[in-house]
Amino acid sequence: MSATHILVKEIDPDDPGDFRYRIECQIDGGCGGWLECDEPHEVAGQNAEAGPDDCDPAAPWWGSEEFEFHGVVHTWRYGGHGWTVPHSGCIVAAVDWVPPEEIEDDLPPGRYEVDDEWDDTEVSLVYCGPAVTP
Repeated sequence: MSATHILVKEIDPDDPGDFRYRIECQIDGGCGGWLECDEPHEVAGQNAEAGPDDCDPAAPWWGSEEFEFHGVVHTWRYGGHGWTVPHSGCIVAAVDWVPPEEIEDDLPPGRYEVDDEWDDTEVSLVYCGPAVTP
């Protein structure tokens, strides 16, 4: 198998005239990744939303792109993402994605290999072919 994910297209039992889709990760334990953290980030009343470069030099996270908030080690990611946390499991299944046009428009229900292509934090699924049955 060349692709790391399988996209399953099946008839929607709640609307038999439509389809539903789900992702199956082919990597043991999932493919991992990171997500933006929506929790508040502050220590001793100091807000950390400015990040490690634009904060008060007395802040404990000053100059550090990794810092522990609310019991989880966070990584500062530039480009507007802010403090992020690791994601265990399949990051592709955890974020918003759209089936590739070929699968949505042209192919019957079934299992299809897809690759994930990331543009910053947005993922696109690329059709690779029918899933090979072991």
